[in-house]
Amino acid sequence: MAQPMELVPQPLYGGAIEIMLPKGYLDVSQLREIPDNQEVFVNNNDMEGGNKNGMDTGKNGGNESIIVELMERVDVKDGESAIKEHCKEIVEINYSNKQLSGSFDNSFEVIDVQVVASNRLICKVKQKNVGKWENDKEQVQELDLYIGLIRLVEYDADALITLNVPISALSKDVEETNSSKYTNLKMAKRKTINFRKLIMFLMIPTAIIFFLGYRFLKFSNSSDLQSLLQNLPKEITDSISLANSRQKENEEMFKKFEDLTKDLMEVNKKQNQQLADQKLVLQNKMNELREPPETATLREKLTWVYGYELKSKFPAYIWQTWPYSQYDDRMDVSLKKFYDNWHNKNPGFVHELINDDIMNLLVNHFYKAIPEVIETFNILPTQMLKADFFRFLILYAKGGTFADMDTDPIQPIPNWIPENVSPKEVGIIVNIEVDAQTKDWQEKYPRRLQFGTSVIQCKPRHPVIREVIATIIETTLKKRHDGEARMNLKEDMNIVKWTGSGSFTEILMKYFNDYIQSGILSKVTWKDFHNLEMPRLVGDVLVFPQFSFNAPRSFDNSDERKPLYFVSHERMKSWNGLDNIKNKNLEQKQEAAADAAADAAAEK
Repeated sequence: MAQPMELVPQPLYGGAIEIMLPKGYLDVSQLREIPDNQEVFVNNNDMEGGNKNGMDTGKNGGNESIIVELMERVDVKDGESAIKEHCKEIVEINYSNKQLSGSFDNSFEVIDVQVVASNRLICKVKQKNVGKWENDKEQVQELDLYIGLIRLVEYDADALITLNVPISALSKDVEETNSSKYTNLKMAKRKTINFRKLIMFLMIPTAIIFFLGYRFLKFSNSSDLQSLLQNLPKEITDSISLANSRQKENEEMFKKFEDLTKDLMEVNKKQNQQLADQKLVLQNKMNELREPPETATLREKLTWVYGYELKSKFPAYIWQTWPYSQYDDRMDVSLKKFYDNWHNKNPGFVHELINDDIMNLLVNHFYKAIPEVIETFNILPTQMLKADFFRFLILYAKGGTFADMDTDPIQPIPNWIPENVSPKEVGIIVNIEVDAQTKDWQEKYPRRLQFGTSVIQCKPRHPVIREVIATIIETTLKKRHDGEARMNLKEDMNIVKWTGSGSFTEILMKYFNDYIQSGILSKVTWKDFHNLEMPRLVGDVLVFPQFSFNAPRSFDNSDERKPLYFVSHERMKSWNGLDNIKNKNLEQKQEAAADAAADAAAEK
């Protein structure tokens, strides 16, 4: 007499849902990897025949398996067609087509389809002449599949419960007698009845569990979730409440830890900034106390106080000089517009417009350890010469960009260096100011090709700027010694050779041809820059064509040179009026002082 089937609960998908299985079935995921959409169990009852747990296993007892899997819904007209489609996929995945006898559709047969509900069916599938593996030629099985199908139309999914029952094993070395065949047929018949009952027993609770579990995991809203929670046993709800409480505590703890981390990072950031500020102050103090040896030459003193670093960044400074502020009504409207353009096109830059008084203070501040610099600045006979000298002094001490007041930027400063050139390879940026095309150039310019000084960008303490400063000092002191300091001051050629582009060009060419300083092996002449159309990096000097810092005021978008138009130079010769402005300001101050003295005398 058959023993009653003993069922035990079995969790699925990590405990999300649960079904009842016959006792003795082993979870295959403990032995090998199983696809995420499947749960596989095999009969672990070790016996040679008979009935155990209500299942007549016969000779092949222990070979049965139960597979629960969530599949994508097949779009067919009825449940039987759906089972056939799923069965076809199962055979394709699990059994080699090389072992099929005849056509694919003839290798299995769907029989005994029973509709349990509108969306649930069970059936038996007869699978014939199929080997599990391609090389399994000597072991060919006849297999019965008992399939339960739950159609979750609302969620576009099908849930399959498959019971695999191997009926016989045909071997070359084994001959079965008629009696054994008869016995197998009887056993198969009994199995069919028993397994169909098992499938029926599993179908109804599993359908309900799948429906609730799928809805709970994938598609539940707040009201459905609340309704489900209310119907759960008290122990489960208490566990959920405890888990939620612990999760909330963990979230609060994590938030506190996150806030504490942010506070510590903010404190650390402030401390680092304070240390950087203190270091800068200390470094400035040390530089102030640092005096070159008395026996040092002028160039050694300049190098002693300020050292050059090629790999450093270009400082974000814009320097300009003018006798009065940009807010003064006396400033020319055009110059005021140019000043605003420099400021607006370079956000984030420190833009300084320096008047005569501030200029004097900065020179004494930065160069108090080098008295020759201060002496030269004071004895230069005109304000125009002082402004030229200050251009190089401020660039040497602080770096950045110096621009004459009559220059108007077209592109922001960060756009100047080409993309294929690293800023770490560039120490100074200049442009061609004069590239004479006629033979009478000597009547107008000191050199046939000259580099301009109207716009210069450089890193602090560049050797070229240091040499310019030293040359201006030596020239000025010699002129004073020879009594020529105030001679020929109205001749532009004399000014250009003294503090302007003539002297600057001479020093640049010497720098190019000094291998120790520039690292250039070949000889460099004016011909290397004649009719220059593209920027050229020579050593650490980036030279732009003449039109880059002397761009036209208007141009078409089709102009091929447009990408290299950086600055327009109006050549207003505003520097010629610096001394007139200074003298006029001095006269106004003297008149104001005389008026004040007269008023004071009248009151007495």
